[in-house]
Amino acid sequence: MTIAAPWLIQWNIKQPNWNSQKPPLDVNIYETEIDRIIKDGKSLPLEGWSIYHPSHNYTGGQNSGSVDFAAVTICKPFDCGYGVRWVYSNKDRNVSLKLSSQIFAGNIFLTAWVNKNIVYQNEITSKKGKTDRVDVSLKEGWNRLAFKSNRITWQWQQSLELIPLAGDSLEDLRYSVVER
Repeated sequence: MTIAAPWLIQWNIKQPNWNSQKPPLDVNIYETEIDRIIKDGKSLPLEGWSIYHPSHNYTGGQNSGSVDFAAVTICKPFDCGYGVRWVYSNKDRNVSLKLSSQIFAGNIFLTAWVNKNIVYQNEITSKKGKTDRVDVSLKEGWNRLAFKSNRITWQWQQSLELIPLAGDSLEDLRYSVVER
């Protein structure tokens, strides 16, 4: 049996209203203290975070990178949530970060960081198949993989998976919810 690596998550953070039919979410006016902590590479405060284990019982299916906030909360419109996990790589390497959502109703705008760098900002639910990819670099040692999920309403699930590039297997990666 394979047990998916957990995420450290926080949710029910109210954000201003946004509309997916107009220009995309203006991330500059939606910045929170957590955004600033991540982009500055500072330690996360322990208060308010919970450990979440991906489960096939919710929208994410058997995707080990899935976080379905509906599994932990009754969501309110325009909530946002965060997920963080630390990934250990035994070498510097390039990987693909696959971002996706398996919801059938709702709008989700994702921001993803690797270490202090924003590597993705877009409305994942507007992408073909609700899936997108971006190449990212992991450094040797511990790397922080974090995301912010802004939602409008309805369902609230997203996945972030590290996918190997040709010639790599990622079998040596280790995951932690303890800040490294």
